Amino acid sequence: MHLFLFQICLGIGAAMAADSDFIMPDEGLPHARTIMAWPGSNNPNYQEDGSLAEMKNELTAIAQAIADFEPVTLLVGSDQVSDAQRRFQNYSHYGVEIKAMNMDDLEPWMRDVAPTFVFSKESPSSLHGIDFNFNGWGGRYPSINNSQLARRFLNDHQIPRVTTSVVVEGGALETDGEGTVIATESSILNPNRNPDMSREAIEKEIYRLWGVSKIIWVPGVRDEDITDAHIDSLARFVAPGKVVLSRPTPDNKEWTTVYNEIKHILSEATDAKDRAFKIVDLPEADINDVNTTETDMVLGYVNYLLVNGAVIAPRFGSGKSDTKAKDILQTLFPEREVVQVYLNEIAVNGGGIHCMTQQIPSSNL
Repeated sequence: MHLFLFQICLGIGAAMAADSDFIMPDEGLPHARTIMAWPGSNNPNYQEDGSLAEMKNELTAIAQAIADFEPVTLLVGSDQVSDAQRRFQNYSHYGVEIKAMNMDDLEPWMRDVAPTFVFSKESPSSLHGIDFNFNGWGGRYPSINNSQLARRFLNDHQIPRVTTSVVVEGGALETDGEGTVIATESSILNPNRNPDMSREAIEKEIYRLWGVSKIIWVPGVRDEDITDAHIDSLARFVAPGKVVLSRPTPDNKEWTTVYNEIKHILSEATDAKDRAFKIVDLPEADINDVNTTETDMVLGYVNYLLVNGAVIAPRFGSGKSDTKAKDILQTLFPEREVVQVYLNEIAVNGGGIHCMTQQIPSSNL
C-alpha cells in the first residue's frame, strides 16, 4: 500500500514525528493474532498450587474468548506443552497455537515481556518488533530468559528486531494512533529502568519508535505495584480525543489521588492535533462486593483488549459493577461485541487482560 494511504488509514498524517522510523498502529485496527503465555513451572512468582491452577484457568478463558475473533499464539514452557494442548484440543474457531519455549520461568505478562509490534515508515507493510529491554519491572523479578524472550520470539518468527536504549514495558505507553501518547512518569522516568536518560532523550526515542509527536506525561505513583503504575490500568484511548479513566472507589485513597491527577492533566491538555479531550469515567468494582478474601486486587475494567470485532474485558463477580462496566464499554465501542471474562487470581497478582496479551497487527491494511 502506498505510504500516504497507509498514513491516512492509521490516522498519522501530519502529526507523525518527522524523524520517526516506524508507525505504531492503533490497537483497534485489525490484528493478525494475539500472543499470550503460560506461567513457567519454575517461575519463583508462582507455585504449583491452587492459585497457579486458577491463573491457568483464567488464562485459558481469556485465550478462548480472543480465539473467537482472531488467532492466539500461546507460549508454553516445554515441560507444560501437553497440559496446554489438553486444554485447547477440542477448541476450534480461530484456534490457539501452542508454541513450546525452552524456559521454565516464563512470565505470563506478555504486554511487558513480548515485543511491541510496529510497521516500518519506509515500507508500511513490513512488520517489525521492538525489544524494549524488559528488566523484570525495574529489577524486581530479574530473569535472563524473560529479558531475552522478545529477541527469541522475533528470531523464531523471522520478524526484524528493533533495538533501543530505553527500558519500557508495553503497559506504560498508550497511543491514540494519531500521534499522541499518554505515559506514566513513575514507570518510565524511573531510575530502576532508565537511570542515565533524560526525559527529552526518552521522548525522542519514543517518537522514533512509535511515530508519534506528543507525549502527555502523568505522574503515576512509584512502588504501589511492581509496574510503578502502568497507564493501561489507569487511562485508555477510546478514540482520538477521547479517553476512558478507571475511577477507584472513594476508600482507595492512593489511587484516587492518581486518578484525580490524570483527570486534571488531561482536562487541561490537547492532543497532537490540538484537540481537547473528552473524558469518560469507568468505575472500578468495590472489593467489598467481590467474593474474595483478598484485600489488594486490581479491580479496574479499563485493562481490556481490543480484538477483531470485540472488546475482551474483565468481570470480577460483582453483578452491579460488572453490568455497569459492560454497558459503558458497549456505549464506548458500539460497533464491537463486549465479552467479559472472569478474573480473580490474575487480579490478585496485579494484572488484567491487557497485561496478559500482546497484539500483532495485521499488515493487510
